Amino acid sequence: MRKVIVVMGIGLVGAALVFAKASDDTEARKDFAAAKVLLDQKNYTEAQAAFEKITKDYPTAAPDILANARQSVGACMYWQSNYAEARAVLEAALTDYPSASVNFRADLQKSAGDCLFGAKDFVAAQSAFEKVLKDYPTAGVWILSSAQAAVGTCLQNQQSFVLAQAAYEKVLANYPAANPSLLASAQRNVGRCLEAQGVAAGANAAFMACVQNYSWLLGAASDQSVIWQSFEQVNPKLMTVVEYKAFLENTIKAIKAIPANADFIGRLQSELDKLK
Repeated sequence: MRKVIVVMGIGLVGAALVFAKASDDTEARKDFAAAKVLLDQKNYTEAQAAFEKITKDYPTAAPDILANARQSVGACMYWQSNYAEARAVLEAALTDYPSASVNFRADLQKSAGDCLFGAKDFVAAQSAFEKVLKDYPTAGVWILSSAQAAVGTCLQNQQSFVLAQAAYEKVLANYPAANPSLLASAQRNVGRCLEAQGVAAGANAAFMACVQNYSWLLGAASDQSVIWQSFEQVNPKLMTVVEYKAFLENTIKAIKAIPANADFIGRLQSELDKLK
């Protein structure tokens, strides 16, 4: 609860306000930490209520506390599929905190785009993601790369495969330091876009590149599906036996030191045995 501190005397009013604000900040940060636990536990209804309570109980808390609480309210709404409400909260925060950090504002804009994407308004979502790239070019790589990849996904959902391919290629070219999982997905999606355009050889090369360049991600359970999917889409009929054999052998060599890859190596070895 907010602590109300009253100090009599005109000369002490300023000190009283500072003391009250410090108290507010301490209590607000404690409540924020408790609300975040609920969010991390995916208890979105209770987490939303807890974050909303922070904005009501501590109206004079530090701007970073209030801004993060409002962003978190939007996140809770998003995860409950309340996309329109979530976007309204996020866009209001953008308006109300013009002096917030570039990364925070860029993330709010990206999240607003995520809400539009969740509502399957791919045209509007694309515009929101492009606005991140245009308005916040100095934001962190993780924000810009994810926004660029999201542009590609919006275009892909609009069946604009040539433009989607170009968007994914920008992720690979412009953000080499991005999350490796994001880069692997972008590489795979380049292949899918080429495949949709009927460029079989180019698609095959893209899927092979995904497997060869990011196969080490098989050590992380959350990233394995991208590599498996890319491998399943590699078409050996578009290569010579020598080329396919080299692809299999080089991939096995690259990943055999990772214990989590036993199943994948077994699949590769099975393909290799067929060539004997």
